[in-house]
Amino acid sequence: YDHAYGGYSYARISSGTGTATSGNANGNTLTIIAGGSVGIADNNGYSAYGGYSYAYSFTGNAKSGEASSNTVYVQSGSNGDVYGGASKAVTAFVSNRQTATSAAADKNKVYISGGSVGNVYGGYSGASGSTTARSGTASNNTVTISGSSTISGNVYGGSSYAYGGSSSASGDASNNVINIYGSPNLTAATLYGGYSEASGNGTKTVGSSSGNTLNIYTSKLSVNNILNFANINFYLPASVVSGDTILTLTGGTTDLSDAAIK
Repeated sequence: YDHAYGGYSYARISSGTGTATSGNANGNTLTIIAGGSVGIADNNGYSAYGGYSYAYSFTGNAKSGEASSNTVYVQSGSNGDVYGGASKAVTAFVSNRQTATSAAADKNKVYISGGSVGNVYGGYSGASGSTTARSGTASNNTVTISGSSTISGNVYGGSSYAYGGSSSASGDASNNVINIYGSPNLTAATLYGGYSEASGNGTKTVGSSSGNTLNIYTSKLSVNNILNFANINFYLPASVVSGDTILTLTGGTTDLSDAAIK
């Protein structure tokens, strides 16, 4: 399959100055079982969504609905990117009066226990407008990675991104949780508790990504890097002995000065 959706709401305007408004995509479940694959290539842009609300306007404004309280299970297969919930609003940048507004992508859950995936988002809210962009919150999401699964991209508990030609504002990406069990392959992955960014007109502003938590329930884990976590908790297996390495970071400088490590 190219794409898979637990729930999907779509709105499009091709002419006129109205607003393309998509509905909510809340409370859905998507499961990719043995023998299933979504995006079947090497992270080729195709994706799996627990819930997806997408609004696109060629000439007017775009406003997407919520994508919250969705769940995705990935148990097998070669897959592209995975979103617990995604709210996206996009305008075509053909005029200087277009506004894009995306809604909340909160309280989603992603469980990856096998197979391979590209990037992983617990929740994603993204807006891209020729004049103004406002993205919603991507908070209180949970991503759990276990087994021998492989992540070839990055992992975001929540991500809120806004790009506007004149002005933009991104929502909070806070209070998300990433859990790691077993022996997954995360050597290429950077783990973000949350990421919030507003850019455009030559400027970039990093938004709030506070209160995010990383829980590690395994040992001998290798990760490219970890960013934007307020809490890092190690729950050591009984098999761990003195001298074992619990976590190796290979991607350069890591600043944990603001993180509580237990």
